[in-house]
Amino acid sequence: MFDNPEKLMILLVIALLILGPSRLAGFGGSLGRAMRDFRNAVRGAQEEARSAFSEFTEEASSAMHEVQQALPAPDAMADTAFADSGGAPEPSAAAEEPVVTSATPGSGASWEEDPSSLASEPTAAALREVARQAQHGG
Repeated sequence: MFDNPEKLMILLVIALLILGPSRLAGFGGSLGRAMRDFRNAVRGAQEEARSAFSEFTEEASSAMHEVQQALPAPDAMADTAFADSGGAPEPSAAAEEPVVTSATPGSGASWEEDPSSLASEPTAAALREVARQAQHGG
């Protein structure tokens, strides 16, 4: 707006002619006070926001500390689970070795019969055909 001081000087001269010297001094003083009050209000709002934020973070960290104190240690949880199972984990059915049959073309077993092969899954066309037959056949 005031890229050169000549424009500012012209505005000051016009303000001096309109307001007069006594009013211009009063106007400058009131403008200075308004700017100072505005800066103080902004500074007060910043301090209030900082104190509220620090209070919130302190409450959150104390709540987090209480939760951490209430929970058992991860090692203690693993030890109790191990002790509850009689000292040794029981083997589950999913942990057993899967039976894999040879699915080579010359071995007698078809690769389509291998349960671990994706080729044993029905195709989308076959599924659509089965669905169509189920709808029409009852």
